[in-house]
Amino acid sequence: MIVNVECPGGSIPMMLDTGASICMCPINLISKYHIPVVTSFQWLEVQGVAGKTHAIQAYMISMAVGGQVQKIVPIALTEPNTFDMCLLGRSYLDHYIVTLDGSSLTLKVRD
Repeated sequence: MIVNVECPGGSIPMMLDTGASICMCPINLISKYHIPVVTSFQWLEVQGVAGKTHAIQAYMISMAVGGQVQKIVPIALTEPNTFDMCLLGRSYLDHYIVTLDGSSLTLKVRD
């Protein structure tokens, strides 16, 4: 499921990934959507179904889904073109009760 996430600078489509422990985005998409991030200059090793890669630990100033705003969200910035979409992972989702209705393709996020 693709979710439009509101961030300072605009909206960015992200794939909902409840298995991802951290939100992730290739650095070229952060640039494309003009999303401000603060980097920690700390390297992470991230692993998924496609294998392992390295990423830079960063923080998005804020993210909002369905009106639920989370400030200072950890995000892993991967190398350009690692994949073609950002992932909305548990570094945002774990702060809320998230309900996915697969039959109507709706996502509800609440405190």
